[in-house]
Amino acid sequence: MMLRLAPLALVAVALTVSLPLRADDPPSVLSILTQQLAKTEDANLQLNLLRGMNAALKGRRGVTPPPEWKAVSAKLSQSPSPEVKELVQSLGTIFGSSDAFAALRTTAADEKAEVAARKKALEALVNGKDADTPALLRKLIETPGPLRADAIRGLATFGDKETVPYLMKFYNGFTPEERQAALGTAGARREWAQALGAVIDQGTIPRKDVSVPLVRQLRGYKDEALDRVLDKHFGKIAGGSPDKQAEIAKIKEWLTTDFVKAGNPSKGREVFSRTCALCHKLFDGGAEIGPELTGSNRTDIDYLLQNIVDPNALIGEDYQLNTVELKDGRVLLGMVKAHDANTLTLRTMTEQVTVPAADVKTKTVSPMSMMPEGLLPAMPKEDVQNLFRYLASHAQFPLP
Repeated sequence: MMLRLAPLALVAVALTVSLPLRADDPPSVLSILTQQLAKTEDANLQLNLLRGMNAALKGRRGVTPPPEWKAVSAKLSQSPSPEVKELVQSLGTIFGSSDAFAALRTTAADEKAEVAARKKALEALVNGKDADTPALLRKLIETPGPLRADAIRGLATFGDKETVPYLMKFYNGFTPEERQAALGTAGARREWAQALGAVIDQGTIPRKDVSVPLVRQLRGYKDEALDRVLDKHFGKIAGGSPDKQAEIAKIKEWLTTDFVKAGNPSKGREVFSRTCALCHKLFDGGAEIGPELTGSNRTDIDYLLQNIVDPNALIGEDYQLNTVELKDGRVLLGMVKAHDANTLTLRTMTEQVTVPAADVKTKTVSPMSMMPEGLLPAMPKEDVQNLFRYLASHAQFPLP
């Protein structure tokens, strides 16, 4: 009995998810889907099948292509649909096609191509660990452009021991986003973190650029020399007082309603952008890692203090901090967004990363919140005043 076209498109993801991970396993399910791609000229069905196959195989490498794939990919590479071509290239990287990698490198390097297409091409190259991609990443980093931050993050996948010195050569010319990407990449491997510690100790990086979550990640390596540098420049900010209520009471002695009202919300937004916005979204700015703050009880000083001073009092499962060590030496710190037998998707401070489950060496869940303790004591009172004034605002304010 033949499968009808519409149901086949709908079950593409379900069928492909069931594929075994090993590269030498029989690709029977993929063959079924690829044979259907060979038969149909329906553009919508082609897109549905390709989207389903890509979604199900995301994060996987070295999958044995079905025998029909070479002919099908050659046919669909001539499709008038840009998305069909893009999806075929993406599957080609999963199947280890050198032609697919070459085409993606051409797209990513093409300054006349659409930025979105270039970003997707670069993501596929990095996920596929294409051996020729590091040279492209360096080219994109050395010239300002829309893919610079993505290229900086992409370096974390490749283990070049000179990565930190290389990034520091261009650091002063990076935008704030690119600087955070550079620091995130530098902290992704133990030996890089040690080199980053030396750079911090030399004063090459402004102290304000080093976020509290990054300090926490660096401390996770438990390296004595690195910890001494962090203690010297940042103190023991990961600790905090064991008596949180006493700490809150002490802050409330000076953080009064009238004191907050006298703050500058524009300057408060600047404080928010370099501290809270790394994880939280407020109005139209910030990252969607922690809970969005736009609709929260932001005018209540007590509520804010309880959540900022004692973030570990109640941690939702979705916001538990995970440390994932990969077999290639990288360490990822963030929250698990999806996890199945084939892949693990983690939301870090700078990006969402999907890795093959087979690449994971260890995964540990911290009893602590992603949000670090000790934020307010480390700030000047004027910064706290301006931050709380901005948090209490009902509309967005311009940056100073």
